[in-house]
Amino acid sequence: MKSAHLDKKPPQNLTGVKVHIKVRVFPDSAKEEIMRDGENSFKIFLREPAKQGLANKRLLKVLFGALDPSPKKMRIVTGEHSPSKVIEIQY
Repeated sequence: MKSAHLDKKPPQNLTGVKVHIKVRVFPDSAKEEIMRDGENSFKIFLREPAKQGLANKRLLKVLFGALDPSPKKMRIVTGEHSPSKVIEIQY
């Protein structure tokens, strides 16, 4: 899977920090890929369909794997049933 490079290395002590990012999800894609679409926004292409929460589950899993350092928690704040979402990342 290709992924967008996170240009800024986060500080080492992120305990308690919450970050919100905007994502636009493209389910049923031929390949998985994360593309930067702005400072805090991304286009994310997923193989899973947008049925029964499969794409949402895969989205969170892909984001967990792409972030360094790994967050403690992550959740969809808005857009659970929409391709445009806001994701909260908690360290």
